[in-house]
Formats: sequence, structure tokens, C-alpha cells
Amino acid sequence: MNLASVRIITGDIKRLVQFFEKTTGFSATWYTDDFAEIVADSCTLAIGSTRTLGFFGEGPRNLRVTEV
Repeated sequence: MNLASVRIITGDIKRLVQFFEKTTGFSATWYTDDFAEIVADSCTLAIGSTRTLGFFGEGPRNLRVTEV
């Protein structure tokens, strides 16, 4: 399986983008105050604020990962 992109929605977008920039070593591209992407060689990490949820239809779905 090849992973093309992952979208994360957060209440603190600036902090999460800084975390992933530091963790991955890649710089984010900010498209708006509510949306940024970190593009790596193998995938794209899209990070949006909770204010972007209205663009995706019915609203958030809670996904909890208990084991990895």
C-alpha cells in the first residue's frame, strides 16, 4: 500500500505544524491561516484547523487509535 496523503484536523494548527516541521525536517507551506501542507518525498501531510471542518460535509468523525 502506498500512502499518498494524510489530513489532520486540530484546534491548535500553529503548534501542530511547528511540531511536524521539527519532527520531519520539512517546511510547511501555508495556504491560509487555517490550512498548511508538509510535502515529503513519499506523501503529503495536510493540517487544517477545526474551522475547516465545514468544507468536508457532515462534520467530524471520531477515530481513536488504540493499538499501532
